[in-house]
Amino acid sequence: MKVSRKESITQPYVLTSHDLEKFCARTNGWFFKFDFEVTCKDKLNREFSTLEELLEFENSRAKDIQTLRVFGISKDTQTHLWLKFDKDLMRNIFISLEGNEDTVDGVNEAIEDSLSMMKPWYAVIARAESWLVFSFVLFLVFASISLFGFAAGRWRLSDLGNAKIIVLLITALIAGMVSDIVLTKLRLLIFPMGVFAIGQGLKRHKDKELIRTGVILAFVVSLASSLVAAFILALRG
Repeated sequence: MKVSRKESITQPYVLTSHDLEKFCARTNGWFFKFDFEVTCKDKLNREFSTLEELLEFENSRAKDIQTLRVFGISKDTQTHLWLKFDKDLMRNIFISLEGNEDTVDGVNEAIEDSLSMMKPWYAVIARAESWLVFSFVLFLVFASISLFGFAAGRWRLSDLGNAKIIVLLITALIAGMVSDIVLTKLRLLIFPMGVFAIGQGLKRHKDKELIRTGVILAFVVSLASSLVAAFILALRG
């Protein structure tokens, strides 16, 4: 029986040479050859007839890989495989697979296992909408301050209509709208949806890992400091 899968999915990934080698080795029983094609930052498409040729590609900053396509040529001529990885925010992985059910089952399992292994630790952050992240942090800070304020008896329910509080909330809303643009750009830069850690791309990925760790650590310290400061102010009030 012939079966198929054609699907576009959204998933952050870090694609390394090891991931490609492992996938090709695992599916070698069904495909006798793989062809690869990349679209680079310099707008040129480059084709590779073997995995070795692809892994020898320097992937310099000027020729940074933007899109990778994998074509599997089957031994039985009935199975067809096409994988596409790019850096788009949505539907950045495309899977096209068809053939006999027994073969497709095995290849499809290999694809799912590979995608699972390529998912980075920051996947949730990469997929999160920046305005949701900002809104969550803003809510957490205001909720904490309010909680400590009411608990310490410094605030009353009647204070919610105070003009200063209303102005503060409106200012926070405007700041949130502006920061949405900034946060989106920063998120894409620090927590990208797609990374081709091949050649020099591996070093760029490792360098950004240091930045990501620093950003997360700074965020946690800043949030903890804000909550402690709000708690101390509430007690003193």
